Amino acid sequence: MSGPMAQKKQHSRAFIAAPLLGTLIFLIAIIYAVNLSKDEASAISQIGDDAYHNRLVSMLDLYRSDLLAFFADGLRQNSEDFMANYAWADLNDISEFTSAERSAKCTSISDTFHEELTSSAYSSEGTFLNGLSDLLREVRSENTFETLTFSPVKFDTFSSSFGGGDVVYNFHCGDEPGRTLCKRLLPMPYFDCANYGSELKNPYQCKIGGNLISGCEEGNFYLGVNVDDADVFKALPRIQVTDTYGNSVRTSVLGTTSFPVPIRYPIFRYNDAAFRVFSIVQYGNSNAAKASTAPSSRVSVPEFDPKTLVYSFRDACAYLASDKNFSDLDFEVKFTVSDIVLHCTKGNIINNGVTAAIKAIEDFEDLREGQPPVSRIFDFSIIDNDARFRVNKNTPNTYVIAFKLKDGSESS
Repeated sequence: MSGPMAQKKQHSRAFIAAPLLGTLIFLIAIIYAVNLSKDEASAISQIGDDAYHNRLVSMLDLYRSDLLAFFADGLRQNSEDFMANYAWADLNDISEFTSAERSAKCTSISDTFHEELTSSAYSSEGTFLNGLSDLLREVRSENTFETLTFSPVKFDTFSSSFGGGDVVYNFHCGDEPGRTLCKRLLPMPYFDCANYGSELKNPYQCKIGGNLISGCEEGNFYLGVNVDDADVFKALPRIQVTDTYGNSVRTSVLGTTSFPVPIRYPIFRYNDAAFRVFSIVQYGNSNAAKASTAPSSRVSVPEFDPKTLVYSFRDACAYLASDKNFSDLDFEVKFTVSDIVLHCTKGNIINNGVTAAIKAIEDFEDLREGQPPVSRIFDFSIIDNDARFRVNKNTPNTYVIAFKLKDGSESS
């Protein structure tokens, strides 16, 4: 068709198509906008979820770090309290000055301390004075902070590989298999007793895996926390953080890497000082105390003389003050034959104390005349004036040990 009628029909079609095209464009724009809003909303929601998850993880990591610091410091305090309050004189005595004797006393101190720390059950008083069990109980406790609940994870019971029975999540050190787990978690202190036994020039050193580590130069030591043992790792305390919606994240309290805990109490320096004073008093001179190595065999002992004995304590007092390792140490010695106590302070002993001690020992020897020789036992106390190592900030550390002196007429 041509002419005016055909042109009119074409115009009519164009008139109808234009609104439809506009409508389609409008609908497409709306759909695009809606989808864009959904994408943005999803992205915003993901950001919110990530931020919330990061808060859970961050709070759990902070809480775990606090628990780990609490555990390590609790070990240190527990260890130092035990060593400062233990009656070492009832366990520890010195009867000779040899490398074997020094090494044996060093090992005895380590064994006694380690056994006490890793074999006690829970303390009824809820204090830390009963050892590792109380610390484990505390890190398993439940706490709430900023609407988040931090609680222990109660894992399923498993059978120990060492045949000690089934391990439960809240084991303690008082019975098996917990006692073995505690001893594996805390192996023996990192202090080189073999070196301590023979070396007098540099007696204090620590080793981990045969490698020397710094930090033991004052006669203190490290206590290792070993999480590498398979049974120990499975039994380690674990915690989880849970929010009010039931979301939770878990982690291990002690981490996945073994670490050492420094124990500041310089018990081996105190023991070393006691050995050297003993050698001066027993042999009547300071030759052995000042040597670079301890004697490998027993040294001959002179015959007993009260005056020489007391004056030797005076010489030992001066020796401590002259040695940089012991210059902050004083001592007291109580003679079991009387109530006389000699006080060594800054290298000096009060003269009337010396005179009274000589008189008391002479009187005692007169009473013993004609009787078989006996070992003379003196209660000896090291007093540390260095405030850096104090367990009680208002009281100097005191280390008590028994001296068993002999004279030349006694059998070995």
